[in-house]
Amino acid sequence: MIQYERAVNSISTQVQAGLRHDPDSKPLRTQYDGLKELKRRVESIDKQLKKGMALKTVDLLDEAYGALDALGEEFEGSRLEAYRATLYLRSCHAFSRVRRHELAKPACDAAVAQDESVEAYAARAAALERDDAYDDAVRDWRAAVEAAGGERADAERLQWTDDAGDSFDLRRRLMDCRRLEDQWENLQHLYMGFDDKEEAKKFRRSAARITYMSLERADLGQASKEIAKHMARPRIGDE
Repeated sequence: MIQYERAVNSISTQVQAGLRHDPDSKPLRTQYDGLKELKRRVESIDKQLKKGMALKTVDLLDEAYGALDALGEEFEGSRLEAYRATLYLRSCHAFSRVRRHELAKPACDAAVAQDESVEAYAARAAALERDDAYDDAVRDWRAAVEAAGGERADAERLQWTDDAGDSFDLRRRLMDCRRLEDQWENLQHLYMGFDDKEEAKKFRRSAARITYMSLERADLGQASKEIAKHMARPRIGDE
C-alpha cells in the first residue's frame, strides 16, 4: 500500500505547509484536524487487518468512509481521491476475508480503477482466490507482476506485502494460483453430479479447502486428482 500512502501523505504535507504560512487559518486548521483523525482511523483499520479481525475492520471502514465524506466538504475537487482509493483497497481486503464477495468485488474494482498499481491488482487477485475465481485471479496476479516491472524485474520490486503484513514474491503467487486453477478444474465434477444444491455447496467448500491446503502439501495435490477420478457421483437420473 506504499504508493497510496505517499499520495495521502502528500495531501497532509500540503495542509501543514499552509498552516505554517497562516497558523490562524480556520479552514486549514479544520482540514488538518480532519486529516489527522482520518489517518488515525486508517491506522486502526490496518492494525485490525493485521490481527485478522476482518469483521471489526468492516465496522471501522464504515466510520472512516463517514469521516471522509464529512471532510470532503472542506476540500475542493479531487484532492481526497487518494484517501478514497486507500479505503477501497482496505475494503477489498476486509470484505473478501469475511466472504462478503458481493461487497469485495466493487471495492476491489474501484481500487484498480483508481490506480492500476501492484497493490490494487494484488489485492483483487487475493480476493478473487478467496471466491474460487482462479482464472480471473491469475489474470490479476499477472497484471501485478507486469506493474512491478515484469518477471525479470528486481526481486525487491516483485515483493508484495498483504493486509496481514506477510510478504510474498508476486511470481510465486502467480505460479501458485495457476496450480490452484488447474486443481480446481480437476475438482469441478466432484460436486457437479449432486442433485441437492445445498449438498453440492457443502462439498464444494470441502473441495476448496483441499485445494488451498495442497499449496503447502504436494501429496494433497495428487490426492485431489485421485478424488476427482474415483469419487465423482453420477446424477440419479443417470443411474
